[in-house]
Amino acid sequence: MTLIKFEKFAVEFTLGNGRQFTALKGLDLDIPKGQFVCIVGKSGGGKSTLVRSLAGLTLPTGGKLTVDGQPVTGPSRDRAMVFQEDTVFPWMRVDENVGFGLQGLLPEKKRERIEKWLQAVGLADFSKAWPRELSGGMRKRVALATVFAMGSPVLIMDEPFGALDFVTRANIHAILLDLWRASGTTVVFVTHDIEEALVLGDRILVVSDGRILDDLSCDLARPRDEDVLGSTKAVGLRKAIIGHLGIGRQPMLESADQ
Repeated sequence: MTLIKFEKFAVEFTLGNGRQFTALKGLDLDIPKGQFVCIVGKSGGGKSTLVRSLAGLTLPTGGKLTVDGQPVTGPSRDRAMVFQEDTVFPWMRVDENVGFGLQGLLPEKKRERIEKWLQAVGLADFSKAWPRELSGGMRKRVALATVFAMGSPVLIMDEPFGALDFVTRANIHAILLDLWRASGTTVVFVTHDIEEALVLGDRILVVSDGRILDDLSCDLARPRDEDVLGSTKAVGLRKAIIGHLGIGRQPMLESADQ
């Protein structure tokens, strides 16, 4: 079942010098319910514009975007977003952050929801901590608990783990995948890291120059350990992505001997 649908979707900006810049060019894309889609590509290629459009933060200049058949005209609780920047509110304790999007619930139900998702991300013992008392990885777990507690059917993530070290990122990948499997949420995840896309995605979109260059099925076995990521299938996916991005084709500097 298609949940997210882009049809001839275009976004154009007017730059400071008055020149027009087309960030997305007639994009056609269907995303089924429950899929984990990773988007990779060079900087400035349209990745962030695509997901900001899905979040309702950037409006199109052409085409159509619907979620569950309804047009996207602005932000909505049905589409939660985790940004690259730290978005945990520093003036709220951890449990207050997780409960921020739960207005309208009875106090008992709200407390149950908060406790459930703090337990799910391994932060049950830190419910009364201030964000300044947590590591960067723990604050990202607070952000995950916050968006999953809202129950949004679509989760949009724009390079959320880029600042984390390797071990912390691997741990939070495992947490995110557990939450995704348990909730049935549809995830659209932007990353500049090919390995991250291979670890997480059911599907990898390669975006460049405002277009989708390739749409790759990533049906590798889970969990994706070293053996899986070193398999012939994974190597082929990696080579396809690298080929589209043009990595290694042209030396940046000529040899001094030439």
